[in-house]
Amino acid sequence: MTNAQSIEKHEWKERVLLIMEKESESSNTEKQIDLLLDNANGLKERQLVTYVISEKQAQKLDRANGKLVKTTNSDHLFYRYNKGNADFKVILIGLDGTVKNKYLEPVSTKKLFTIIDGMPMRKAEIKKGN
Repeated sequence: MTNAQSIEKHEWKERVLLIMEKESESSNTEKQIDLLLDNANGLKERQLVTYVISEKQAQKLDRANGKLVKTTNSDHLFYRYNKGNADFKVILIGLDGTVKNKYLEPVSTKKLFTIIDGMPMRKAEIKKGN
């Protein structure tokens, strides 16, 4: 079941990007996924896992083939992270499990990577050669 634990299982291992959408397969969601897949190597390098969450379903983005893989019940995550009830929202969650940034429109990988690369833990990864 997709719930708080599914996000928390990533703590200290992977960063998480949540794409929240009121309506499944919105044009903003498609645009966001396209932006991400244009730099799949950058996602992998930064250990960034992406979920698309709507009221009715949760899907994980498979970076390797660009497909969304359905998970299970998502309403808990949708209401937990979409408190403002936005039609579309992108949420960046750091390795420590805290929300680092929120966007109400598709965000470029350049902007995301700049934020991630400025985080202390990412700087340490870069220094170690990861």
